[in-house]
Amino acid sequence: MLEPGWGPLPLAAAQALADLDAKRGWDAIIQRLAEADVAPALRPLFAQPTPNARESIAACLEQSGGAPLLECARVAARIGLPLDALASRVRRGGLPLVKLLQAVERTEDVELLVLAVERLARGSVAERRAALDLLEQSAPLPAATGRLLGEALTVPGLGAADVARLLFLLAPADVPPQLSSELQRASDPTVRASARALAALARVETGPILAPFEGSATESKVYGRLLARGMSPRVAERLLSELARRKAPLSAAMLTALSGLPPDLPEASVRKLGALATTERGVARERLLALVAAQRRGSTFFEAFLGHASVQERRSVSALFSRYPSLGGLASGALSDSDPWVRAHAAQGARRAELDQVARLTVASEPAFVRTAALLGLAHLDATRAAASVAPCDLLDAPQLGVRLGALELVARAGVSCPKVALEDLVLLEREPALREAAARALRLRQPGHRALRSCQAYDPEAHVAVACGARPETPTPEGEPRLEFVDVIPPWLDEPAPGCPYALLDATGRITVGVTDQLGRAPAWGGGIARLLDPRIAL
Repeated sequence: MLEPGWGPLPLAAAQALADLDAKRGWDAIIQRLAEADVAPALRPLFAQPTPNARESIAACLEQSGGAPLLECARVAARIGLPLDALASRVRRGGLPLVKLLQAVERTEDVELLVLAVERLARGSVAERRAALDLLEQSAPLPAATGRLLGEALTVPGLGAADVARLLFLLAPADVPPQLSSELQRASDPTVRASARALAALARVETGPILAPFEGSATESKVYGRLLARGMSPRVAERLLSELARRKAPLSAAMLTALSGLPPDLPEASVRKLGALATTERGVARERLLALVAAQRRGSTFFEAFLGHASVQERRSVSALFSRYPSLGGLASGALSDSDPWVRAHAAQGARRAELDQVARLTVASEPAFVRTAALLGLAHLDATRAAASVAPCDLLDAPQLGVRLGALELVARAGVSCPKVALEDLVLLEREPALREAAARALRLRQPGHRALRSCQAYDPEAHVAVACGARPETPTPEGEPRLEFVDVIPPWLDEPAPGCPYALLDATGRITVGVTDQLGRAPAWGGGIARLLDPRIAL
């Protein structure tokens, strides 16, 4: 691995050293981590660090400086190692702060965050910019950091744009009252509007909750973002009640504020939110319907709403069935909807009681995308029972790519073997990358050491297929429970999201879904930041 140059052989050697998990091996990996063109390939080796890996990184943080130290700092911040020693070294002048802050993408290390706040007061322009970037990326910040940030608002020479950025990171209690009054009278309109929005946030429990939305466009926008941050049930109830009495279309800032509603509102509040959705039109209605679906009691509103909803609205709501289990009871009626895309969405979000209904959607008379969706849904409902009734092995040579992929997912989850098609043959010989990738995931579950997987890791031209075969990804999978987000679907022939566009999506949980986008051109996915759009033929 230490030979000059970089290619498949040194990368394989690095992966072997990581698997052997000896401290000498990790020390050798860190030597090459200093090379800018090599580091991206080596960082994923530390995604789930062993004690030996942590020990090597900690030893690296004690080096005098240079590229290895900065790369080790990046890795240490990702895996949660303390960075106190580096902060102390910066204060002694032994390490450039700008390079350290640029290397660390996000951190919870209070010492480093405090150092960043300090350099807002006496740092260079480059240090201030890097410190602000790190503070924004690391939000929400610890309480001690917030108090210091409030004091940093008075730093001479801090630009108006920087002050506005700081105000958004703070809680109202972090800014002294006298300073808050001064900032609300500032000559810069952005600072003035941001300070007024933050001061208004302190009064939402008792004061008028909608008044700041009537201010300037900047104040309204900032207030909406601040209100959405950590909204309490009491504030949510007041906000919904006031908006319901307002009897006027919602502004973009109001929609932003509503995105912060807690997901366990009482049924009466959910009905108020649903009533707001029925009075809106276009994209605002789409956003509100998604917010209703996110509520644990959202099905109570949709039971009556879907009976008179438009085709687009039924499509948008049914696309969320697979994402919110509380809506699963609505799938039974949607499986017989007149619109095929509603049936396709419902098939992927149905409950086990509807398995026979979903199985009937795999017949040849249904459109290919409905059959694909039904097969994908069956794979997650009860794969063993479904495989006995729909014979997925017979569909592995279907002419439609999506039907073949859905059948392969069902075969993999049911654990059946198809006499005419071997998984290792699909991994090595199949022309379609999506099928090779699905076959590789299935084969790894059954035989993780199969020779076909080793060959695939080394020679498959598609990076995603090689990762499915066992190669380490270039970027680590984010830790924690994936969050539901919306992914923009941009067809190859356009440069912006397209409404009513078929999509096939692989999200952070490894689940494949097919569907059609809403009026905003979006598709729901767990962990939207790393969701990947697949071959569009799968969804047609």
